[in-house]
This record gives sequence, C-alpha cells and structure tokens, in this order.
Amino acid sequence: MHVLRLITFNLLLSLCLPLHSETVTLAVASNFKHTALQLKKSFEETHTHRIRLVSASSGKLYAQILQKAPFDIFLSADQHKPQRLQQQGLIADKRRFTYAIGQLVLFSADKELDVKHCLMQGCYKKLALANAQHAPYGVAAEQTLKNLTLKKSTNKRLIRAENINQSLQFILSKNVELGFIAASQLKQIKPLPAPDSKNIWQVAESLYPPILQDAVLLKTAETNPAALALWDFLQSSAAQGIIKAASYHIPSADTGQ
Repeated sequence: MHVLRLITFNLLLSLCLPLHSETVTLAVASNFKHTALQLKKSFEETHTHRIRLVSASSGKLYAQILQKAPFDIFLSADQHKPQRLQQQGLIADKRRFTYAIGQLVLFSADKELDVKHCLMQGCYKKLALANAQHAPYGVAAEQTLKNLTLKKSTNKRLIRAENINQSLQFILSKNVELGFIAASQLKQIKPLPAPDSKNIWQVAESLYPPILQDAVLLKTAETNPAALALWDFLQSSAAQGIIKAASYHIPSADTGQ
C-alpha cells in the first residue's frame, strides 16, 4: 500500500512539473517562409520548444539584426549578409552553413501565356521582380535580364516588389502579366501548376549566380537551448527532406561554413 501511494505521488508530481520549454525566434527570408512553416511544424512535433517566426526580405532582416532585433537564428536568402554578420562578430563561433540553394522561375497567372517567349519578344506591359537592394532573388532576376540582353528593353516596365512574396502577389492579382519568383513558391499556388506548363519557365542556372542561402546562429542565442536544438534540427536529414521537397537544391557538404 505504501509503495502504491509513493508511485501515485510521484506520478502526480511529474504531471504538475512543467516540461522544460523555451522559445526560439527564427528570422526567415521571404522566399523561405512557406518552407519554414513546414519545418516549424516538424520541429514542434518532436521537441518541447516553440518557434516564433518572423519573415521579411533578407536585407530588412539584416538591418533589424544590426539594430539588435531579438532574433536567434537568421535564414537568409543569400550568403553575403550572413558573411557580413560573421565579420562583424555577431554570430556564434562556426555557426554558419548553407541550408539551401534557390532556383529562379518566370511565372504568369495566365495559363495560356508562354512566359519565355513573351519575355524575349517583349509582349507584355509589366514585369515583376523583387527589389535587388533587399532581395537576392531580385539580384538573380536582374542578372538574368542582363545576360539575356534584355536589361534596356525591360527597364521601364519593371515593377520592383518589396520582396519575393510580393512579387508573387502582383502576378496572382494580374497587376502584372509575368514576373520572377522562387521555384519553391509554385507550391503555394492552388491548383498546383504542372512543371511543364508554358506559363512557367525554369530559368537556366547559367543565367544568374547561384542563390546560396546561409543560416546563422546569432551570438546572443548561443546559450538558448531552443535555438541550439533548432540549429541541430535544421542540419538533420528530416529538415533536408522538407527543404528538398520544397524545390530547393540541397548543398553538398563542402558548401557550408
């Protein structure tokens, strides 16, 4: 009887004690927001920790970090901003790696529009792309136009979105006939367009510099158990499977830092 009471007491005590849970603030580039939500769900299913997700263009998130925004992990859409943060001593030692390689596509909400032909022939009024000052996908789009010798002819027709998500919004609302977005964003469109649809052009990777997307653990978070757990999770095979399924390339082992 005494043993039974002791077991019952210990069980009640364990139920009363809260699980050790912390929150990690994850700053995510706009192009990766949809995938980050999937990673958040998978992480929270297997951990007691919780993720607070903040999304904007990489440039804006970088500026906020410099202004001491309370972020723990930054998933940028490029390597340059994480490299600068490392040079400025703002990330934890050896806590930077390439988590994904993005792909650029040209897309139109008009299913009958051959977007590549339309771009080359100039049969459109407005072309959307992310602002290259803030968004690496905007840099990739600008470089693509330059390599296709279309920079001059498209200059007055460009609509520069705040970020890659806004570029997609412009296209879906039909405020523009076509625009550049991330390949991963196609999975957000309902119904899901077929990869070989003529209103989608997978831009040749030779036309723009590789979109290497780096993650960093900020120095202020190096003792946060939730941040450390998420950092390890992002490098796991489970996370890489989610990222690959979202139309990103998975970098080779020697790409990260």
